[in-house]
Amino acid sequence: MTDRRARRPSGSQARAGYRDPLYHRPNFRAILNTLKLTPNDYLLEVGCGGGALLEEALRSGCRAAGIDHSPAMVKLAREVNSKAINERRLEIREAEADKLPYLDSMFTSAAMTNVFGFISDPAKALGEIRRVLTDNGRLVVFAVSPEMRGTIAAPEPMASRIHFYSDRELEQLAKTAGFKEAKVERPDLSEFAKEAEIPEEHRGSFSGPGGQLLVARKN
Repeated sequence: MTDRRARRPSGSQARAGYRDPLYHRPNFRAILNTLKLTPNDYLLEVGCGGGALLEEALRSGCRAAGIDHSPAMVKLAREVNSKAINERRLEIREAEADKLPYLDSMFTSAAMTNVFGFISDPAKALGEIRRVLTDNGRLVVFAVSPEMRGTIAAPEPMASRIHFYSDRELEQLAKTAGFKEAKVERPDLSEFAKEAEIPEEHRGSFSGPGGQLLVARKN
C-alpha cells in the first residue's frame, strides 16, 4: 500500500482491502471493548474507511456516524452498512477530521483507528472531536506505536510517511485539545488477533503491548 492510498484510498485494490481489513480487526476489538457501547450511545468514527468498525459497533444497538475524506471509502462504507443507513441508525459523510460537519455536543463516544499518524494537524482534529462530544463523552484512538514500524501493522514504505508519537506525546496532544482525562494504554492484542483469525505467522506482530490506545474523556 502506498502512502497516497493510505491517506486517500481508492480503486478496486483499496476497496477489497478496506471491505474486510483483517489486520485492523484486533484494533477494532480493543476499541469496542474499551467503549462498551450501549443502545443509548451515539458513536462518531473519524476516518471510517470501508465501514468495518461501524458495522461491528452497530451490533451494540447504538446509533453512529462516520466521516472519511476519501470518496471511494465513503461509498464503500455506505454500501457495507446500507441496512443501518436505511434504518436511520447510521450516516456517513465525506469530511475532514479537523472540520467536522456536526453541531456541538452531539456524540457520546468517538473512535479513530490507524489514521492518527496521517493527520496533518492532530491537535485541531482532537479539538474538533472534543467539540462534538457531550459532557463526559469518551474518545478512544488506536494509534500505531513506534515499535510497530516495519511490521505488518506499519510496513514500509507506508511507515516512512506515518507520524509516530510517544505515549506522552499522545496524552499531551489530547490535554492540549481540552480533554481533562487522557491516558495511553498498551493492550495485548494477541487474543483479539486469534479471534479475528489472523494467520499464525503474523500473530507475533500483535503479541505483547503493541499499539497505543489513547483513552480520553471530555469533562
